[in-house]
Amino acid sequence: MILLLSYSGDASIDYVISWLKTFNHSYIRINADEILDSNLYLSLEEKRLIYKNTNIDVDSIRSVWYRKFGNFSKSNYFHVTKYIIASEDLNHLAHEHHTILYAFMSLFKDIKWLTPPGLSGLNKLDTLLLAKKSGLDIPESYIISRKGQLIDIQKASNKAYISKSVYEPHFIHRKDGIFSMFTKEIKNIEKIPDVFFPSLIQEKIDKEYELRIFYIDGEFYTMAIFSQEDKETELDFRKVDWENPNKRVPYKLPFYVEERLTDMLNLMKLNCCSIDIIKSSIDGKYYFLEINPTGEFGMTSIPCNYEIFKKIALTLIEMDKHENL
Repeated sequence: MILLLSYSGDASIDYVISWLKTFNHSYIRINADEILDSNLYLSLEEKRLIYKNTNIDVDSIRSVWYRKFGNFSKSNYFHVTKYIIASEDLNHLAHEHHTILYAFMSLFKDIKWLTPPGLSGLNKLDTLLLAKKSGLDIPESYIISRKGQLIDIQKASNKAYISKSVYEPHFIHRKDGIFSMFTKEIKNIEKIPDVFFPSLIQEKIDKEYELRIFYIDGEFYTMAIFSQEDKETELDFRKVDWENPNKRVPYKLPFYVEERLTDMLNLMKLNCCSIDIIKSSIDGKYYFLEINPTGEFGMTSIPCNYEIFKKIALTLIEMDKHENL
């Protein structure tokens, strides 16, 4: 049986489940945000698990897909308690929730995983260093905390630079709306404070196009995004104009890029992920930007007719059919 670990709002896993049903293969889905309200019972010694009043035969599970299994803030428990307990106590419960999830996953640590959970915490700095080690080109990258440092870097290179979050983009909820973090070109340096929180800045790569790549079990599914044709999406394709969206087409990576990406993913022991790359319009190089072990793939599959949802289902079924070594 296949175990799917996600959260209740994950539409991508719904499509994969539809293929598992088509192939009549057994599975169980457990949502991290529902665990707190599901009458969970877990015995590490007995390897016994009850979820939503259903006894789960732990030994019958031979493959696991780790999607987005976490995020305490998506649970009903969080939304109920955030108004009645102190923020530091809420943070403590978030850590408790996280630890419970990892205790739960330890039941299955010796079987096959699609996206091993320990790799989901890799940050952009880790992956940039691994990419460089594997022979991939990366933008000049710095962590700085002083305006003077930024001025010195720009004077030495005479290049343009962008700023982006070191961690994942954050959504800020306010009464007047929801605000998201996007990649931004650094301009008007005189308005930047002399001292600021340590921040990631990178050389701005003038792009011919942007590549979103989904990798699974040795295969690359690549889509070119012509985001540079729209001023709004030139630096960050997520700022989509839905009335006039960017052109998106299937793309074949050069062999040497696939080879170097494969070396990097082998170093990471990662068998499923999304990758972002920019093709430079200046020197023609392919610049690695970042990798997301649990990234979205519907945005690549649907425009390019790649049938990635079906591919994931078949990969999980194949993993589930074979005994672990």
